[in-house]
Amino acid sequence: MAIVTRIDVSLDLNQPVREIADVISLIINSHPGQQLAILKQVDEEIGAALAKLEREAVKDDQDAAGLDKNSES
Repeated sequence: MAIVTRIDVSLDLNQPVREIADVISLIINSHPGQQLAILKQVDEEIGAALAKLEREAVKDDQDAAGLDKNSES
């Protein structure tokens, strides 16, 4: 029996959350006994991405506030 180590997928980018969830399910179900470890690592990656986006959003808000103050002068 051949071991599958690569899967090509086609994604509908109009449904990003559903597609991400489906890919995660596909991957973790192919690694019995490792699901929790995989999901914890994915959680760390998502947390880091969220933190970065939140920092950027705060910076953008601060920059926009600075521009508003300068344009009022």
